Amino acid sequence: RLRKKLSGANFEIRTLRGLGYQVVLP
Repeated sequence: RLRKKLSGANFEIRTLRGLGYQVVLP
């Protein structure tokens, strides 16, 4: 369960980072 939770957190962070970069960079 912990491993799955960590994987989900990483995915969320990656998605947020990706969205942030998309917004910052045209």
